[in-house]
Amino acid sequence: MSTQCYKSVFTVSKMDCAAEENLVRMRLEDLNLTKSLEFNLGKREVVVYHEGTVHDIEATLASLDLDARHIETSLRNKDFSRTSTQRRILWIVLLINFVFFVIEITTGFISQSMGLVADSLDMLADALVYGMSLLVVGTKFAS
Repeated sequence: MSTQCYKSVFTVSKMDCAAEENLVRMRLEDLNLTKSLEFNLGKREVVVYHEGTVHDIEATLASLDLDARHIETSLRNKDFSRTSTQRRILWIVLLINFVFFVIEITTGFISQSMGLVADSLDMLADALVYGMSLLVVGTKFAS
């Protein structure tokens, strides 16, 4: 799903450690319009990918009193859906586990190896966990 987003670059001169980065991250992630964040502590820079105007982001950064200044904003077309990336990865791992389950259980029964059968059941259990994870990803609580 491609979303039209803006890329806004800010310098935050008082952001010089991970604690301040986490403070900025928590405050900006609370905004519904924020799609993705990139931090560069060396340059004291924050790149915010977002929808809508930059005014709410500027106000949020100003409220932190870390001397944030807006540098530029440009239009970007990019998929920032963390959920779609997570779902795609979970599908891949689920399929890999399920394929190995089928291979191992078949090979285990043919060779009469209870070790392979037992390991195949472990692969099936992993695939079921990934399947349940797919149900969870995308809900508000998974964010």
